[in-house]
Formats: sequence, structure tokens, C-alpha cells
Amino acid sequence: MWYKIALFLHVIGALLLCTALVIEWLCILNLRKADTPERIRESVFNYSALSKIGGTAMLLILIPGFYMTAMVWKDASWIMIALAGLLLLGIIGGVVTGRKMNKIKKMVKTGNNSVQEFKPLLNKNSLWLSIQIRTFLFLGIIFLMTVKPGLAGSITAILISILVGFLPLRRISYKGKG
Repeated sequence: MWYKIALFLHVIGALLLCTALVIEWLCILNLRKADTPERIRESVFNYSALSKIGGTAMLLILIPGFYMTAMVWKDASWIMIALAGLLLLGIIGGVVTGRKMNKIKKMVKTGNNSVQEFKPLLNKNSLWLSIQIRTFLFLGIIFLMTVKPGLAGSITAILISILVGFLPLRRISYKGKG
């Protein structure tokens, strides 16, 4: 019975993380298309809510995940690779997206910036690259959770998911207002 409850909470955590990634995609899209400082402020405000959603998601993924590992999946090699992928997801989000968004937040707090002052930060592809890699990494982790491959298959799946995260970058570059 406890395993099923843990599994339910774990799946809810994965759904919340997926929701956070979708919201982040929308925030980044809106930031890149912003034509007024108010739209930039709105996107930054929406992005700020992600830490609560993401933090809750991580707790709901990790705590039940550790329980399920201890009870059933002790020797499964895919779990360690999935955990490493989840940690990498958080590190990339914090280091790349977090730092860039903190700079944008600081500019928004001053309150007297024009859209053109934000464009150098918004036109760099690091925000896109971060969300794309993390999205595909998340999908790779979901693959591991459902297919449960061995060690070599798990490493291969995560590496492929990261590499695929790089692919769409050139096609989603900002072209101006729109």
C-alpha cells in the first residue's frame, strides 16, 4: 500500500516538474517577444513562481523515489542515472537560467529600463539552450522510469536526450517583434 502511495506522489512530482518546464518555456517566449518593460516585468513575475513549483516537484520526486528505491529497486542501475540526470537538470537550471533571470530581475527592480536595455540579455541563446536541454533531459528520465534499461542503456538514453536538447536551438532564434 505504501509503495503505491509513494508511486502516486512520485508521478505527481513528475507532472509538476513538467508543468514548471512548460511555464518556463512560456516565460522565455514572452520575454523574447516583449515590446514593453511591463511585459518583461510580467514574464519575470511569472517566472518567479517557478521556484515554488519546481521545489515542490523535486521533493515529490525525490522523497518517494528514495522510498521506492529502498523498498523495491535497490539494484536497478537506471535509478542512479535518472537521479544524476535530475541533479543535472537542477544544476543547469540554477546556473544558466537562474543567473540570467536574476540579472533580468535586478534590471526590472530598478524600474526605469527600456526594452532595448533588456535585449542583449534576452537575445542570447543561453535561456533557450537551458530550457531545451532540461526538457529533453526530463524526457530521458521519464524514458528511464518507464523502460528501466540496464546501465549502458541508461547512460546512452540520457546522453542522447542531452544531445537532442541542442538540436532545435538554431530554429528557435529570436527574429524581432512577434
